[in-house]
Amino acid sequence: MAFPPLMVPPPDVGPEPPGLAQVVAQRVFGAPPPAKPDPYKDFPALLKLFERLKKEATTNRHVFERQWWRSLYFFLGRQWIYYAKRTGEWRDVRLAQWIPKPVTNKIRENGQAYRATLAAIQLHCLGRPVGNEEKQLVLSALATDLESPLRSEHEMDLVMDEADFWMTYTGNVFLHPWYDSDADPVLDPGVPGFTEPKLIPRGRGTTDVCSPFEIMLPPNANTLEAAGYIIRQRWRDKDYYENRFGPEFTRKMQFSRAPNDRSLMLFRSLATQNDLQTGLAAFASGAQPVEADGIAEYELWMRPTPTYPGGLVLRIVGDSSPMILDDPDQSLPGPFPLIDAKGAPLMPWVHGQFERIGGRIWGGSFVDPAIQKQVQLNQIDSFIQLAFERTCNPIWLEPKGAEVEKFTGQPGLVVKWNPLAVQGQGEPKRIAGENLPSSLFQLRQQYIQDIEDLLGTHDVMKGNKPAGVEAYSALQLLVERSQSRFARSFANRGEMYRKWYSLALEIERTWGPEERLVHVLGPNQGWSTKTFKNADLQGEVSIIVEDGTQAPKTALGYRAALEHANQLQVVNPTNPDTQYEILRSLGLSSLMPSLDADVKEALREQEAFEEFVLSGGTSGSMLQREPWHNDEIHLAQNRKWMNSDRFRELLKINPIVREIAGQHLMEHYAPLAAAMAPPPGPGGDKEPGGAGQAMRNSNRESTQGIEPGGNQPGAPGRAAGPV
Repeated sequence: MAFPPLMVPPPDVGPEPPGLAQVVAQRVFGAPPPAKPDPYKDFPALLKLFERLKKEATTNRHVFERQWWRSLYFFLGRQWIYYAKRTGEWRDVRLAQWIPKPVTNKIRENGQAYRATLAAIQLHCLGRPVGNEEKQLVLSALATDLESPLRSEHEMDLVMDEADFWMTYTGNVFLHPWYDSDADPVLDPGVPGFTEPKLIPRGRGTTDVCSPFEIMLPPNANTLEAAGYIIRQRWRDKDYYENRFGPEFTRKMQFSRAPNDRSLMLFRSLATQNDLQTGLAAFASGAQPVEADGIAEYELWMRPTPTYPGGLVLRIVGDSSPMILDDPDQSLPGPFPLIDAKGAPLMPWVHGQFERIGGRIWGGSFVDPAIQKQVQLNQIDSFIQLAFERTCNPIWLEPKGAEVEKFTGQPGLVVKWNPLAVQGQGEPKRIAGENLPSSLFQLRQQYIQDIEDLLGTHDVMKGNKPAGVEAYSALQLLVERSQSRFARSFANRGEMYRKWYSLALEIERTWGPEERLVHVLGPNQGWSTKTFKNADLQGEVSIIVEDGTQAPKTALGYRAALEHANQLQVVNPTNPDTQYEILRSLGLSSLMPSLDADVKEALREQEAFEEFVLSGGTSGSMLQREPWHNDEIHLAQNRKWMNSDRFRELLKINPIVREIAGQHLMEHYAPLAAAMAPPPGPGGDKEPGGAGQAMRNSNRESTQGIEPGGNQPGAPGRAAGPV
């Protein structure tokens, strides 16, 4: 078995090699070899392995924690801080009480602009077959269709929103998809008189978002795939263990008010931080003790090794007196619970980075480059405020003996003084304040511009139109330039989502329901039900991110492209089909209600015909032209539909679909052709020429032999009297 190059193999916890007496007895008397002990039940060896890996993962970890914690403080507006090397924590700077400490939080402002850009990205994954077999083609299509229900089940909108926060301000985030067998319980009423009602869990897939404070990794690894293990730490309340394992189990555990691990202290103290800079947490030492008791829990995931060929999942409870959590219901400790289609163990962890830094596993954050400039901006704001209070405030000069009663500063102030005092020279004088030098404001503006340049979030990315720019195309060019520097972070985010969906699909394959019913809103605004069978998921499929979904889509870019296409005269705005697509893309389809109703009616007609053919219908047709139909809209929608893959599938099921569809097209085309025919000349009615004549001949030929009989005087080519 091949190991990752940076993987640290665990110690050999297997049995000792047999001695000479055992070998002789086995060869001479045929004695069976001694049974190997289960390495997953060798608790002393597992505990020793965990302590060694934890010590290795925490080596020099405080260097990165210091950087992450500073970014979070700057996000919260706590920016007048310094790092105390002796205690290893961030503290408030000690300044004179009269020195102002203003904060112009450009870090948070620009971070919100970047997160808003991420929220505009609609990631979508596609299943790609790994071969040309029909089963693999079906599996790839099923993997594509399952993305929407699995995304909804895992609540990925909320998951990605939280993941974007950690990725923006710390540069790292971890996703852990897993199957929660206790989720979504339903009430079983039971049998009256025999069984009592109870809650039965249905189970569903879920995804945890973990910050870098909760994850420990080997320091010598540069990617998660090259890391031999990952350790997740969390803080559990005492009630959690009492409700799950009972009070007898909790008596063996040593609970406390605060964790001992530094990373866990920092993460737990985030719950007490606020924007008013009045958090209860000590800056880097962790949270203050609270009333609730709890205990630290560590979860080790180690990749397969010769000793643990199926991987290793292990939970350790406690810091001072750690103990292994033996939970057979969760197969702990034991091998990886998830395997792929080939039977290989899968580690269900995904690492996302804002900016990949070569040579190390921890990525760089969005705000790191601009923190130094943010400090300088706060310092110049403090200086400006202090100078304004000292030199810009007007003052009064009161000579001694002028007997001025009081200077209040109120509007309409009346100053009373004695003109005979000080030999008539005792008049109070008011000295105007000095103006601040313009160079201070120029320097301040330069700092702000430097922050914008370092972070890449210029005015247009924040929704502000630059001065002198009016055209949509010019605005779109500025948007693309501002987003181009984030191309790698967008790609990293898309790759994280792809890996997540690959794991979510494996979870669905392993523990998902046999049949999954999904309600889908069709293009005609009608709801339909799709059935996905878990048996169809058995196989190998490759997951890719759909092209064009990793970059944000903006209405500004669409309008710029539309304006440019209109200038090139490559679109016809008078075409109803074009009008509807433009209004629908802009979210303004309600401005043409009749056009929207015609399009939906055509789509409903197509859907009804598909259901008719799939149900085995052979006679009759659901495609009927009604007098209230808009022939131009129906003709355009039907032609798009008949060129789609869905219609080709209908042709394979029943070849008569071709004839029915062709006749239906002619029904809509005939009125349009008649309306476009030239009016008759002064010499009387003439036979139409060109397409009109062809349409007329086609209609005449299609109706021959089905006209009703009887006396038809004046009918050409037909005699009067019974036929």
